[in-house]
Amino acid sequence: MPDFELRGDVWGSGGRRGQTPMPGAVEFVLMDVCESFRFTPYRLSKLLGVQNTGSIYRWFSGERTPSALFLLRLAQLLLWDSQGMPVHDISEIIWPDSLIKWKDGSITKDNHEPGGTGIVGDAFTSDVWDVAVHASLSRQRMLDQGNRKGRMSIRTSE
Repeated sequence: MPDFELRGDVWGSGGRRGQTPMPGAVEFVLMDVCESFRFTPYRLSKLLGVQNTGSIYRWFSGERTPSALFLLRLAQLLLWDSQGMPVHDISEIIWPDSLIKWKDGSITKDNHEPGGTGIVGDAFTSDVWDVAVHASLSRQRMLDQGNRKGRMSIRTSE
């Protein structure tokens, strides 16, 4: 299990709003997570579900910061690790469907604890994963076209 601890010197006083991260704090956390888990930035971006892998390099450079969604996913990886889950053995995650593909080829849904009840049977493994990948790609296409949560936007030409 990686030894990850957030240093105290990443916080500055935020005045009335309390503590706020110092400049460079997010980059520090990302670099420390990659070092602790022995992930490359590219692998971390894939596990977090970042569509444009160039985004993570902008996070590391401090040009941009991750959205709340990706920070929550990062927190989930750290939580799983603290609970003893072998995060370094995860090959891929489809977050909206709570599916994890492990390096050994097995797939878990919902209950991802080692030896847990979430293992998808071998007969259904590829089918479940293929359906989830297709659904994920469809969701992404809808978002790319300006649709949100399944609602179609109607555009009229004048």
